[in-house]
Amino acid sequence: MQPLQASTLRLPSPPQALARVIQAASDPSVPVSSLARAVSSDAGLSVQLLRMVNSSMYSRGARIATVDRAVAMLGNRSLRNLALCVAVQNCVRGGMGEFDLEGFWEDSLRRAVAARMLAEHFSAADVDPIEAFTFGLLQDLGVVALMQTAPERAEQWMAVRGRMAEDRRRLEAECFGMTHDDVADALIQAWALPPELAAPMRHHHHPARAPAEHRSRCMLAGQAELMAQVLRCDDKRAALGAARAGLGREIGMEADAVDGLLATLSTRVDEVGKELGFRVGRQPPMEEILAAANAGLVELNLTYEEVVRRLERALADTEALSKELAARNRELEQLSVTDTLTGLPNRRALSGRLNYELTRLARDGGSITFVMGDLDKFKSVNDTWGHDFGDVVLRAAAGALRTAAVEGALVCRVGGEEFGVVIPGRHGAEALAAVECLREAVAAVELPCPDGASRSFTVSLGAAWILGPTQGAVDPDAVAVQLYRAADRALYEAKRQGRNRVCGAAEPSTWAPAIPPRAA
Repeated sequence: MQPLQASTLRLPSPPQALARVIQAASDPSVPVSSLARAVSSDAGLSVQLLRMVNSSMYSRGARIATVDRAVAMLGNRSLRNLALCVAVQNCVRGGMGEFDLEGFWEDSLRRAVAARMLAEHFSAADVDPIEAFTFGLLQDLGVVALMQTAPERAEQWMAVRGRMAEDRRRLEAECFGMTHDDVADALIQAWALPPELAAPMRHHHHPARAPAEHRSRCMLAGQAELMAQVLRCDDKRAALGAARAGLGREIGMEADAVDGLLATLSTRVDEVGKELGFRVGRQPPMEEILAAANAGLVELNLTYEEVVRRLERALADTEALSKELAARNRELEQLSVTDTLTGLPNRRALSGRLNYELTRLARDGGSITFVMGDLDKFKSVNDTWGHDFGDVVLRAAAGALRTAAVEGALVCRVGGEEFGVVIPGRHGAEALAAVECLREAVAAVELPCPDGASRSFTVSLGAAWILGPTQGAVDPDAVAVQLYRAADRALYEAKRQGRNRVCGAAEPSTWAPAIPPRAA
């Protein structure tokens, strides 16, 4: 297959109105009034700009109703980034053979949302979250150029879309004679991109090769790729392992914290996609990712293989080995549902209990409340006193929650500083009273800190509930996702109101599927 030549590439280009805005906004001396006129000259651009500036990514409170106010609030640099995000969605519509363009934009949105989350989480990188979202959206744009230039090869590329990023990149080199990051220079020149956006496009696969002043951006772009591929990759075990290893190495995140970030990513991609007009399909929840990853755990397989070999070598001692196998199974089962740090049940146990309670509730009736809790300002605990003392705080909070939980409730550590609680048989005010007891129990614990002073630590909690029974078939996994998201939104509201408080969902969750099927 003939390799493509850089001189013959068909590059995606922004619509003319957007190109004018991007060029004007890139010049800090251009006055706001001129930028506003440039945006207002295109009705479609005006509508998209106002939709984005009022989204959760940009919104700072009061709704912005006019282009003039939007431009004045954003400033030149943010307007340029926003215009680039709009331009990316409108730079090409089709004509690329079997290439799934909507699926590509969905993958790009995952990278963009992941890059923004990492910029918010890892303040030491000193990268603006909106800028991170922009380069996350841009970094694989070279794929579109390859597909536009050789659409007859799109089917070959689509066959490996679900593989790991480096596998896809190797296939690009074999199929096209170049990779999407090889195309970056031509795109950067065509779109007149500034260095802070150009560097991640060139070097997100090899951040060490980037100029020193842009290396943090390239590192975030590379880690955003690892996070995004967990949602898309067919081999969830390999993708999750790569994300945990990468974020642990580059940012110092523990595996539980990475899992918590990925759980949030799944929800955020769905929310941001709806706000910005991307058509996105169902994003796998963290419970599903962990289930798929655990199905291929090498250590568990090796354990069973060793027991089987010993059985084959010692048939005369069948009874003793059978007892050993049973004990091993019990041990593995216990380990698989227990958080080693706090001794609480883990996310897997929470998922199983919630699935069971929802199935029972749909059939027999009653109510169930699901609670998400998050220790307040926990990152500052680790930053100030170190992770060892952070573990002390986590264990103390876990003990307080377990002791204060009402009879029949299940308290779990979801990951990082997050806890989940399942409370059967309660909803509304009665449930909120039980959740308030959890909050008070954590706040009442005082711990001696490394500096010699005693301090208490607080938790914010969000609760959502659902009532049964219901008619017809029920997908408990989908309903669990819906309940999780409602509790997560309530938790976010508790944080927004000042932390150390309980907030409940405004209405009970419904039995409708959590995520509608993707439109044909």
